[in-house]
Amino acid sequence: MQRSLVYTYLGLLALTLSVAALAAVTTSRLVIITILLFSLVKFWLVAFRFMELKKAHTFWKALIIIFGALVAALLILFRLR
Repeated sequence: MQRSLVYTYLGLLALTLSVAALAAVTTSRLVIITILLFSLVKFWLVAFRFMELKKAHTFWKALIIIFGALVAALLILFRLR
């Protein structure tokens, strides 16, 4: 169990560093969408691994997945305007 949490933490660190590197390069629409998608993946990793929602009721799992996808979709749609 501990080893998988360390791998998740390292994955979150790698995603954070890649987002920082992407943000430093340019602010094109594709980069912004990529950053938002990476942030969505980070949100789900934290929710399911560190908050242990993977052990929760199916309702809460579905709710967190739908909420994250909806927020990311809305941010992408409003950013593309």
